[in-house]
Parts: sequence; C-alpha cells; structure tokens
Amino acid sequence: MKRIFGSAFLLLFGVVFLAVGLWIRSGMQPYDDGVTTTGVVVAHETREDSDGDTTYAAVWEFDTEVGRTIRKTDSISSSSPPAIGSEIEVSYRIADPEGARNLSQPAWFPMIFIGIGALVVLIGLATFIPLLLGLGVLGFAFLRRGGSDDEVFGSLDPATGHWDADGPSGPMPNPTGPTSTYDR
Repeated sequence: MKRIFGSAFLLLFGVVFLAVGLWIRSGMQPYDDGVTTTGVVVAHETREDSDGDTTYAAVWEFDTEVGRTIRKTDSISSSSPPAIGSEIEVSYRIADPEGARNLSQPAWFPMIFIGIGALVVLIGLATFIPLLLGLGVLGFAFLRRGGSDDEVFGSLDPATGHWDADGPSGPMPNPTGPTSTYDR
C-alpha cells in the first residue's frame, strides 16, 4: 500500500510541477486578443532572494495605441541587472494595458518546471500503472474465485512448509513449471 501512495504522490508532484511550468509559460506568450508592441527597459528594481543574494527585475515602459504610457516591473528577476535602454517585445490587451506581458523573458525558466514535471510524471506512471494493474488482476481473481484469501491465493502449510495452492475449484496452475518447490 505504501508503494501505491508513493507512486500516487510522485504523479501528483509531477503534475503540479508540469502545471506550474505551463502556467508560467502561458504568461510569457502574447495575448490572443491583444496587441504586440515594443517597450523599453527604463530601470531595474533591486531585490534580495532567499539566500540573501541581490537580484534585479527589469522596469519597462511602453506606449499604448492611444498614447498612454504604461510602466511595469517584471515578476522574474535575475542575478545581472537588465540593460537600461534595451528594447523588449510587449503584449497587452487594449482594455487592460496594465496586464501587459514582457515577451522577451528567457524561455528556459518555465521549461525547467515542464521538464522536471514531465519526467516525474513518467516515473510516477511507470510505477503506478503496474501497481494498479496488479491490484486489478488480483482483485479480479478474488472476485472470480470467491471466498477468503486462502481459498483464492492458497496458503502455506506450517507443518510441511509446502504451499497449498488448491482453491475451491481445484489446483491453481503453477506458472513456474512442475519442478517448482511450491508443487506437492
């Protein structure tokens, strides 16, 4: 049972990482119903990460179609300050220019989450599916033959040390062949 929960946890962990990566990536794509324009990095905001290291987030501006200047700060920061005056590609919705997206951010960041998430999902599936199939086969055998676990799967005779594989409908076939130590 621990293996099932472990595999299910792996699947869940992988799906969460994959979803976070896809969500971050979607925020780096142009709006389907938006306008794409050019913005300019005008400053940088200094931040401190969890290790106490200094990081820098780009502060950029762009002009909307109606001539309104919008100023935004990136949510993602890096260890090197952005080049002030550099141009970036910006996507925004006409009705909500404050929700603009910087399309010039590095694409590798969400790909780390997507890659790790996909790998963990594959590992989780590789361990989870065989466990479920095994439970399904055992459960089917139990329901088909009916009765207690001993009647379905046999029992070990403590006096002889031999496996009694006779269920209510006779001996169960031995997949290891007639020379097995489990045969009587």
